[in-house]
Amino acid sequence: MLKNLTAAVALSVVLLLNACSFNFSTASVTNVSLCEAPDAAGNCPADKAQFSPDAPMFYLSCNLNFAPEDTQVKFQWYNTDGQRYLIDEATLRAGDIGSGSTFNVHANLTKPTNGWPKGNYEVVVSLNTDNFKPISKTFKVM
Repeated sequence: MLKNLTAAVALSVVLLLNACSFNFSTASVTNVSLCEAPDAAGNCPADKAQFSPDAPMFYLSCNLNFAPEDTQVKFQWYNTDGQRYLIDEATLRAGDIGSGSTFNVHANLTKPTNGWPKGNYEVVVSLNTDNFKPISKTFKVM
């Protein structure tokens, strides 16, 4: 009787886990930096938290680590003065942008015709996995 109960419980657990949709991954994001222009390797030479209205672009570089090819990296750029406003977003697939255990990933926003409005901004980097907490960087235009 106990043997049948144990088998039934084990089968129930397997079926329950199979029915759930989990997307756990080894992927991570490190070295998230903002700057106006990258170095020759495509990285921000230093992390910047303040930009001028004439900055040519907002540029974000980071490292994507141990990401399977189907991992998606999403960049969302916001103006956070008053109501949070999505300016732009881009999603990249790891298999299309690099290979190896760690590689550089970047995104940017080019300066609008009239320059950047002064205020507060945020960029959020996220992965399409259940175990990754999005990384948020805030910055100002002054």
